[in-house]
Amino acid sequence: MGSVFYIVYVDASGDPGKYEHAKKNTRHYVLVGLMIPAEQRVNMDDEIRQTLLEYFHEEDLPKEIKGREIVWCRKEFAHLKKKEKRELLIRLLNLLKGHSTICYAIVVDKAAYWEKYKDASPASLRRWSMHMLLDRVDRALERRDSLGAMVYDYEGKKDTAYRKLLEELKREGSIYWPHPDRRRRICRLVDTIYFISSELTFGLQMADIVAYIIRASYENPEKAEYLYPLVEEILDKDPETGEYHNWGLKKIP
Repeated sequence: MGSVFYIVYVDASGDPGKYEHAKKNTRHYVLVGLMIPAEQRVNMDDEIRQTLLEYFHEEDLPKEIKGREIVWCRKEFAHLKKKEKRELLIRLLNLLKGHSTICYAIVVDKAAYWEKYKDASPASLRRWSMHMLLDRVDRALERRDSLGAMVYDYEGKKDTAYRKLLEELKREGSIYWPHPDRRRRICRLVDTIYFISSELTFGLQMADIVAYIIRASYENPEKAEYLYPLVEEILDKDPETGEYHNWGLKKIP
């Protein structure tokens, strides 16, 4: 096995329910996995904290950094000026790149998804998205001759479904990309999916930021135009073509 052990932080942006314009829910659902070398996690946490201290007093540090709240300057970030908000987000994204982060993203156009799959449901959308993310992450670990552990923000009852899905893919194999007629057993993700509160780790908070920026690039492009190029830099790319579409980023359907 390779010498690098990865922690894969997973979070989603957008709701998984059917898109209905009248209800003003999100048109896209984005699931992101950030693969970060475990040996770099402590240093990255220290650097994120030091960066935040340039914008907050110690006693005012936010309990959690979330992409939507920073972009829209809400809650603890309401005092930031536009220039400070942009600067903070750029610095945080550059920290990911500086710590060899590899990003995988599944982007679901919910209007097209419900149109194509007549039996679509929020549960099936979450399952498909996680299935494809697990498959891509496990292949990425295999290419690097490495192992990894997946950490996801605690989401109540859904934790059982996701853990059962991982066990199923380890036992029976995944059925996606690049040969949908074949199955490949997940073998590089150890144990199970670990669920913890996102307040406890910057890794999950950074996954939230990246997922929000990717979704905003589809729904509020003016809010993401200066940030998405930084996300593109960490999306995993086809070593032959240098492209990330259908590699680091997969759109459904």
